[in-house]
Amino acid sequence: MTDPDQLAEIKARWFGDELHHPNYWADQASCDIPWLIGEIERLRGLLRGELADLWIDLEQAIRRAHNGQWSMECDWFLDRIKTLTQQVGPAAWEQLPITLLESGLYQRTHAELGVDAPVDMARVAEVREVINKSAT
Repeated sequence: MTDPDQLAEIKARWFGDELHHPNYWADQASCDIPWLIGEIERLRGLLRGELADLWIDLEQAIRRAHNGQWSMECDWFLDRIKTLTQQVGPAAWEQLPITLLESGLYQRTHAELGVDAPVDMARVAEVREVINKSAT
């Protein structure tokens, strides 16, 4: 069971102030907590999927940028990534384009946010080797 402070934080994060009226939650808190927790976890899962997609979109934006460097579009994707990461935690590195791991962008972004997101660089190197072999 979730304690009242945790529940208040969850409600504020996911539903905003409009549903923060005490009478609304007082009437529903006892019967809807399991449903609410389940719904929040379902939404977190959807957001984690969106977060992985944003990293892929960022990698494509980098490719589109002048000389493959950086652009305002890249900034926009990175801002969205940071916002979602703070809400649902890091996307699994195994789901992301290898170039973002090799460049250290994924690691630097999480370090800036103070979010622990370890990457197995030995595994990344193994994957790169397989990619390079299949390209020849």
